[in-house]
Amino acid sequence: GGTSAAARNIISGNTSTQLVSLGKAVIEGNYIGPLKNGSLGPAATYGVGLYSNDNVVGGIGSSSTNLIAGNQTGVAVVSTLLGIPLGNSILNNQIYANTLAAIDLAADTDFNFIPDADLGLNTNDAGDGDTGSNYYLNSAVITSASYVGSAVSVEFNLDVADSVTGLYKVEFFANDSASENGGKTYLGFASTTAGAHSSGGTLMAPDGYDLAGKYLTTTVTQITNEGEAIFSSTSEFSSPFLLTV
Repeated sequence: GGTSAAARNIISGNTSTQLVSLGKAVIEGNYIGPLKNGSLGPAATYGVGLYSNDNVVGGIGSSSTNLIAGNQTGVAVVSTLLGIPLGNSILNNQIYANTLAAIDLAADTDFNFIPDADLGLNTNDAGDGDTGSNYYLNSAVITSASYVGSAVSVEFNLDVADSVTGLYKVEFFANDSASENGGKTYLGFASTTAGAHSSGGTLMAPDGYDLAGKYLTTTVTQITNEGEAIFSSTSEFSSPFLLTV
């Protein structure tokens, strides 16, 4: 893929996994699941299956956005007998309408491309000391979200372990329904620190986009600033929270 329409791959029609990485890949600007006309193709087990370290799905700018929809699981970061994949960042994508999970930090001990543990939203643990795919990074818990004009005021709780920089990026998304399962429309991000604490921020809705009645979700990503790797492991999506007007 790439950051221009000419570089876009349209990957659809598979029933196992649309795209697999066993190395170190940058996956950006693609349609993974939808057909060329935007309709959804057959539901693959995984839209993207990551079995190795330091893959990047999406990126910082909107031109890096992948559209990942219509699969059973949008992006799966999967530990196997080959090892536990770490440092996989999933940023600024449109991941929605996947029937089981948008992002799944999972295990597949028999390597049959079907998770045998942790399918769906993992349970946050105090101090975030557990181990597994992408460290089973805790997700944020949204505690309030209100919509006034074109601005969204949001508060959330987060309990994450210390990292290289002690910093984390929290991305926010809007969804049409609580069952949409992921992040359909990117709203922006807030930076926060390690530890157990509350935080918040103000986000702006895209021009012409009405957020009334939408459901807010988040992902959390470690900030590393190590060489070319600005970001590291990303969490699963949070539970949806209804925006109030």
